[in-house]
Amino acid sequence: MGYHVFLSYSHQDGHLVETLADLIRVTGAPVFRDKDNIPPGAAWRPLIAEALAGADATIVFWSSYSANSTEVKAEYKSAISLKKTIVPVLLDSTPLPSDLSEFNALDLRPFLRTGEEKEIRKPKYARRNAAMPKPEILQATRELLDRLIHLSVENTVSGSRDISDPK
Repeated sequence: MGYHVFLSYSHQDGHLVETLADLIRVTGAPVFRDKDNIPPGAAWRPLIAEALAGADATIVFWSSYSANSTEVKAEYKSAISLKKTIVPVLLDSTPLPSDLSEFNALDLRPFLRTGEEKEIRKPKYARRNAAMPKPEILQATRELLDRLIHLSVENTVSGSRDISDPK
């Protein structure tokens, strides 16, 4: 199965990424997130490489945790070499490495409830019967979804990806 969106993240940020993955799926875009798509007992590295190669875009959720993850680094470097569309999503104030900072980032920091700036708190509510997110979070999610939908439509119409085009 081809995925439109590959999610690269540290598992320490998994609680947040899981929610955002669900929101992206609402658009109908196929999303690859390791926890959702790799069955127990499977050799995960080849499956990640295959999903990344087949994806239209890679979203890199960037935080102090992902900055210290060799897997996240391998994934975004692979996405760059494959000339994928890359959307860094800033979760804390950890600076992007130079090769990722060349891509326009989506800054979620103002919308995240944090204790210390580098520590994202888990939601206080259970996944079921969850309270509605704050309007600012909904707006940031809409912005991310709009960018992904635009990418999906653009790729469908043109049949190609041009990451140098700032549209």
